[in-house]
Amino acid sequence: MARFAIQRILQGLLTLFLMITAIFFFVQIIMPGDFVSNFVLSLTPEQAAEWRIQLGLDQPLWQQYFKWLRNLLTLDMGRSFYGFKVSDGIKSAAPRTILVFVTGLALAFLIGQWLGRVTAWRGPGFISDTVTLTAIVFYAFFPPALAFFLKMFFQKVLVIYPPSTDPFWQRVEQAFTIPQEAVIGRMSVLLGVVIVGLVVINLIASQLLHRRIPSLLNLLLAVGGWVTSWFATGIGVMALWTLHSALVPILAFVCLSTGEILVLTRTSMNDTLHEEYIQTARAKGLSEQAIRDRHAARNALLPILSKLVISLPYLLGGLAIIETAVDWPGMGASLFQSTQQQDMPMILGYMLLIGVLALLSRLCLEFLYGFLDPRIRFASSARG
Repeated sequence: MARFAIQRILQGLLTLFLMITAIFFFVQIIMPGDFVSNFVLSLTPEQAAEWRIQLGLDQPLWQQYFKWLRNLLTLDMGRSFYGFKVSDGIKSAAPRTILVFVTGLALAFLIGQWLGRVTAWRGPGFISDTVTLTAIVFYAFFPPALAFFLKMFFQKVLVIYPPSTDPFWQRVEQAFTIPQEAVIGRMSVLLGVVIVGLVVINLIASQLLHRRIPSLLNLLLAVGGWVTSWFATGIGVMALWTLHSALVPILAFVCLSTGEILVLTRTSMNDTLHEEYIQTARAKGLSEQAIRDRHAARNALLPILSKLVISLPYLLGGLAIIETAVDWPGMGASLFQSTQQQDMPMILGYMLLIGVLALLSRLCLEFLYGFLDPRIRFASSARG
């Protein structure tokens, strides 16, 4: 298992290195001009040349690349062309994106997996086909348009968004005792703790009690436990304000992601319906719900997780578009702004972070596969 892990980590690091290298040169080559010529205006040629020397833009690309790599080895991501540290810019924007991404993906997974499981088990029919079609329509929707429609609906029809327009939420915002980034960071950590706790509870219920907790109850426990943890740690009202302000990007991301998860679950479930172990479970007299949830859905889970991990960069790309459309100051909006301004240090910092997240997710999935199916790691060792 150790050899299997080392091989996967080295392969992942090589892939990440090649991706970042390609992005560094590709973006520099295709962008016209540079930061100084496009955004630092009203300069004499001498002043422009001095700016380029200060920013390192006077050096050839290969020298800029090796300088960036050398700094990266010391965990220094450099400074933005606007003077602040790249790491500080990421620390400010990343918690907001993580909040929307983790919350939205968790809700989309619970809803999509449950709907896919139910529709697959029911088979073709008006209700199943309508639910699937609706989810696919949302999945195929143009992200900025979906975010805009949701924003208008909550703003004009329900009159509950954004929170800054309500006097109550204005008072809450003014009463923040810690920065919003810190509140979001704590919310993300608490959500992770709640999810891990639910996984442990489900394992105990499955192994010791031989019962499975229904998806709806899991969803209620997750939401209830998360909200309760806010007030238990003293950030309750601030967390509610933050979640309220992130309402539209979260719902837009849920709508875009649920359809894919539903279709993946339904397809994977359909592949298992005629397997021998399903017929054996029926012959033992198990209920249809038990067969569906304990056997068919469990075996369909890994293919769903595989597709989600592979789709992680595309999910983050969709989220970036949503953030830009609704002016949510997360990584996506900041990345778009940095690209428009040709702020290469910030672009590389964000792309590196996205690559690391994709790498870690892929490694976790590979280890899970290797743990659950020894043939994978044995085959990998044999090839090595």
